[in-house]
Amino acid sequence: MRAPAPALAAPGFDGVGLCLRADATLSCADGALVLAEGHVRSVFRAPDAMTAAVLEALDRGAVDDDGLFTMAMERGGDRGAMALELLLRRLTSGGWLEHVVVAAGTEIARSIPLGHVIKVATRRVRPTDRVGLSRFALLRRGDGGLLAESPLGAAQVLFQGPVGPAVVAAASEALTVDALAASVTGANAAAVAALAQALVDAAVLVIEGGDRAADGDAEPGSPDELWSLPDLLFHTRSRVGRNEGGYGGTYRWEGRREPAPAVRPRFAPAIELPCSDLTARALTDPPLADVMRRRRSVRVHDDDRPIDIGRLGELLARVGRVGAVFHDGHQELSARQLPSGGALHELELYPLVNRCDGLAPGLYHYDAQGHALGLVSEPDPRTILLAEYAKRTAIMDTMPQVVLLVTARFDRSMWKYESMAYALSLKHVGVLYEATYLAATAMGLAVCALGGGNSDAFAAASGIDPLVEATVGEMVIGSRPAHLPDDDWRPRDHAPPLDSRNGEG
Repeated sequence: MRAPAPALAAPGFDGVGLCLRADATLSCADGALVLAEGHVRSVFRAPDAMTAAVLEALDRGAVDDDGLFTMAMERGGDRGAMALELLLRRLTSGGWLEHVVVAAGTEIARSIPLGHVIKVATRRVRPTDRVGLSRFALLRRGDGGLLAESPLGAAQVLFQGPVGPAVVAAASEALTVDALAASVTGANAAAVAALAQALVDAAVLVIEGGDRAADGDAEPGSPDELWSLPDLLFHTRSRVGRNEGGYGGTYRWEGRREPAPAVRPRFAPAIELPCSDLTARALTDPPLADVMRRRRSVRVHDDDRPIDIGRLGELLARVGRVGAVFHDGHQELSARQLPSGGALHELELYPLVNRCDGLAPGLYHYDAQGHALGLVSEPDPRTILLAEYAKRTAIMDTMPQVVLLVTARFDRSMWKYESMAYALSLKHVGVLYEATYLAATAMGLAVCALGGGNSDAFAAASGIDPLVEATVGEMVIGSRPAHLPDDDWRPRDHAPPLDSRNGEG
């Protein structure tokens, strides 16, 4: 990766310069000029003198519009000047250009594209336009300065010095661009106008009268009215294109951190679970099509005949047992019944037992290799709170017999995967949910997946650092009442919302 291109050094210059993005390379191959960034390529075959000169100038450093126009005239005359606009549009829409905002010859901001599918702005910001901060705007520390971004934008704006942050702060109340410039000490109108354009293009600021109001609120009936900031940010940054940094299996921590083992160390004391012959069970299980037809969310447990340790152990073995551990040259991997990205299997199972024959109540961890339960915590107010959350979320009249808490060991997936690691874990939760539904249905057990849970409550009950391992899924499991027909799948009335702090509605 090249270092960021220097800003224009012309004394007193105010405006915008263009340069190639810092992570792009420009090379010559077989008479063609090739722009490359990761797996993305843009090839200019047999480029004319103007195209070659402009690309090479953009690769060396920031160039302003006048400089590019002069270069195009010198290399291609009027034809070259007309072709310049098409070339710049191609580079901009392809995400190859950074826009450097300069005030008095000094860089104050840099617009950095995310991905290579960029919608070219057709609406230019005017001095009389009222602009305001988007409700999706974020301001955080970036590499080399303060970073402004929005999940609605395909670029980030990196500030140098105090002018950019001051403009963002002033725009928390909708103002005209001229008023913004007047409100920021030491900034001139031209620089603030250029900065406002970069922030509008990045969807950090919005123009009054556009798709969003200048006060940052969504227009009634608009698509973004439905979205919250956490949902939209997670969606855009975990998909390739608008991700930050690399994407996929980059192994960026290799050589910098030791990878976590494939099997989580056992908690002590441990209780060995009865062995289940799953091969023999397969001969007597109902057909898959029948199991899928009968699969239901069952929120009623038979407390007169609760689930027992053997049945719980068999269910855990069906969905979580380790078959083998091996090494791929990078890290330890494991083979298990369920698919997992890269065979990482970062998910762990923690049965929270309230009523189970042969097993005392408490929070346990399933040792997937040793087929045992390690005691994490005996019953106390913290485990009771977890059970109450599950009962309320499942809309049950009685306490669930077992709450199956699903955690992710984040270092397992994040050591290899970049940008998509957490999203991948949630996909794995969905795989586990369906597998548990099918296995429990085949066994005649009651099962119901929950839509959410409290990771802080689990951290308090387990003593595990939530940045290392935290809950990402929950299910309730128990014995199925004999009188409950297979087609009794009707949903219960919705429960009142939970207070995220104490579990009270």
